[in-house]
Amino acid sequence: MGGLEEHEDDDTHFLGEEVDGHGEGSDSAPATKKVRVDESGASLASATTASTTGHQQQQQQQQSDAPRFQLKLFGIDKFAAQKDLNRAIAAADPPLKGLVKNKKVYKLEFATLWFDSEENRAAAIPIVEAFKFKKSDNLRAEIVHADAQPERSDNRDRAQTGDRPQNDRRGGKRGRDAEKEEKEDTRTPQEKINDQVTPLWRMPYAEQLALKSVRFKNGLGTLKKNLMGFLNSRDVSDEKREDLKYITKLKKGDRICPLEDVVPSPIIDDYRTKCEFTIGFDLDGNRSVGFLLGMYKDGVTTVLPPTDCKNVPAAAKFVASTLETFVQKSEMDVYDRVKKLGFWRLVQVRTHSTGDVMVIVQINAVDVEAAKKKEVLDSLSAVFQETGKITTFLVQESSEKHNGFVENAPMHVWFGDGVIYEELLGLRFRISPTAFFQVNTPATNGLYGRVREWCQNPAPYPVDESDDPDAAAAATDAAKTETKPEKKNNIVLLDLCCGTGTIGLTMAPAVKKVVGVEMVAEAVQDARFNAEMQGCTNVAYICSKVEDAMREVFSKHVEAGDEVVAVLDPPRAGVHGAVIQAVRACKGINRVVFVSCDFEAAMNNFIDLCRPTSKKYQGKPFRPIRSAPFDLFPHTPHCEFVMELQRLPEDSSSS
Repeated sequence: MGGLEEHEDDDTHFLGEEVDGHGEGSDSAPATKKVRVDESGASLASATTASTTGHQQQQQQQQSDAPRFQLKLFGIDKFAAQKDLNRAIAAADPPLKGLVKNKKVYKLEFATLWFDSEENRAAAIPIVEAFKFKKSDNLRAEIVHADAQPERSDNRDRAQTGDRPQNDRRGGKRGRDAEKEEKEDTRTPQEKINDQVTPLWRMPYAEQLALKSVRFKNGLGTLKKNLMGFLNSRDVSDEKREDLKYITKLKKGDRICPLEDVVPSPIIDDYRTKCEFTIGFDLDGNRSVGFLLGMYKDGVTTVLPPTDCKNVPAAAKFVASTLETFVQKSEMDVYDRVKKLGFWRLVQVRTHSTGDVMVIVQINAVDVEAAKKKEVLDSLSAVFQETGKITTFLVQESSEKHNGFVENAPMHVWFGDGVIYEELLGLRFRISPTAFFQVNTPATNGLYGRVREWCQNPAPYPVDESDDPDAAAAATDAAKTETKPEKKNNIVLLDLCCGTGTIGLTMAPAVKKVVGVEMVAEAVQDARFNAEMQGCTNVAYICSKVEDAMREVFSKHVEAGDEVVAVLDPPRAGVHGAVIQAVRACKGINRVVFVSCDFEAAMNNFIDLCRPTSKKYQGKPFRPIRSAPFDLFPHTPHCEFVMELQRLPEDSSSS
């Protein structure tokens, strides 16, 4: 992994032409055209174009006989062209290793890249997902398996013979290439499953952390450059540019805020507390419980057990194996995803450090008599109970066409209480079937512990040495001084989009009060139950949209002299823009601790917290103060990220 470098000062992500503004109240991000220049002074765009027409074609011809492992990158603006993909590849840092060729077809919203090995393809996933294209904010890379075949209704016959369906029309060069890739893919079936579920499993863990570290360094660089774009925008007045004056004082290569090293997971194998398995057929046509061997949209319906998957714990593998044995003997059919017929569909397994195990089986009971359904499920329930390893068993019925558990469909409890428990930072939490809970408990202890520490003890606000040398020196000394977290009697923690209250309740012993805001009534009920179970008397919950709850928060729960700290821990895509607008407009919130499981996907949230004041984004902007990644997902490209932001003082011109 030598040569890992950040590229936060590379401006190639600005691909738009400069546009006229729409007045000072405009809230659109500025678009600026910038061309990256290499060390010789040549334009990268022209150099790339030339190489595409010359050397690249020759190189592709020479490598046409080499093994090619395919990766598709989804979410690209359909108007992006091949040259835009070439620019992104040339700007990649670290560079893509083993790239054989790439292709972006105009007006298609994906690109295809081919690599010379599985290892290089897996290592490329986090790199390509960080590519920057115009109007493309959330890229997603998917491995394309060489044995992926179009849909066919007779799954068992195809699995047994390995033949392509009769309606497979792969003719000409494309068909010959596909057949060649199938023959050249020498991976075992289990290796294919591992590549899909845990793309980085072949890479030493230290190299995984290094790769994720580069991703966050580049992400902070992207945030910095997007904010710098406002300085060049005609929509931003000179007065409001003063709010971003601190960015102009950063030297080339300086990050917008300090970034700690990625905090490794205490355990790197068998860590997932929640796993979902498909019920289908294996390569020999036998009934199987596990993961799809490829993408269903590519026609893959083969299912293999999670026997050697590095992130699946033994308890989950045991449940999958037990269910597989039962289903193989069952007279009820396995669900056919092509014909949309069959009984057995999915199973979800939740296993926690308390020893509790929840199993949810999804069935399609259309045209099945109630008595027969009860007989079959009673028999399965008896098998699960006999193992002595399952705490509660539930069943969900679904005839939906898409494959997945249905959040609003009822769950029927077959035995147990229908809930299980987990312990986090010394507290005990009830987990209902649809409740969100982090999937790596030991690593979550570290993540939430850091959030609690930062909520209690804010980092010193940065002071520019050129403005006040003495204050800057004092701030630097304070930042180096380790402080032991202590309960502060004036901190009110505002847990926005709190869900079942997990993160807020872990903070409750350390602050004056926790106020959770959540619009889903069932989640609020769970949060109140968990608070009562903990004996927490300093918590309150409001069932409302965040933007509608601010008045109640400050009129009923905040007193004079209180310091309000907002914590955001949203889903992968971030929070709705209205939440960010509400936080910006609320003058009582001067600190935000933001937890993100996808920094790139939530980038717009960070930009909107920090952008200059406008009609839409009122109130002084926030400034990133410090950040730290936590690896909750070893062997995958994903990683949690926590950032502290502080609102700029009213006189920000000296900041």
